[in-house]
Amino acid sequence: MTTDEITSILAPLIARLASPAQHRRFALALRQIADRQERLARAIERVPPTAPTAPRTPAARGQGRKPGMEIVIKAEQQMQTRTRVSIGRGLWFALRENIDNPVLRESGRVALRWSDVSGALWFEPCGYGDGWQVVIGSGVPRFFVNEEARNQLPPDGRYAGVVRGTRLTFGRHVA
Repeated sequence: MTTDEITSILAPLIARLASPAQHRRFALALRQIADRQERLARAIERVPPTAPTAPRTPAARGQGRKPGMEIVIKAEQQMQTRTRVSIGRGLWFALRENIDNPVLRESGRVALRWSDVSGALWFEPCGYGDGWQVVIGSGVPRFFVNEEARNQLPPDGRYAGVVRGTRLTFGRHVA
């Protein structure tokens, strides 16, 4: 997008600004949007591009997908059945890049939110005392959810993840 295209989109908004204070608030909002876009671009650059792969075979599971861009839901049986949710590293870092609040960014916690009206389901960063702590070690960022959250999640499987602002939403089922 060019500067002229962006200016033409913003012109009607700028025309409605009456006072210097409104112009300053508008400028601050534009700077915040620009900072968020820059962080998102850096997060996308950190996800390594996929190398060309051989034709897919049963032994070559996972080939052909962008690494770290999936949400995996899986029930595990240990002493009790629990549900593990894994978030691809690319998604996790892209989500964290969009968080302006340093407390939320550093807490490393996510909460499951849903809308009964629209049926939408998403994860979003949250502070201490809410949601689940995301474990990030040498493996994939992951956490375990309680029964109430499990009942809201889609069936076990792999789902494409999409970062929209500070929300991590579920995409299509990947298989």
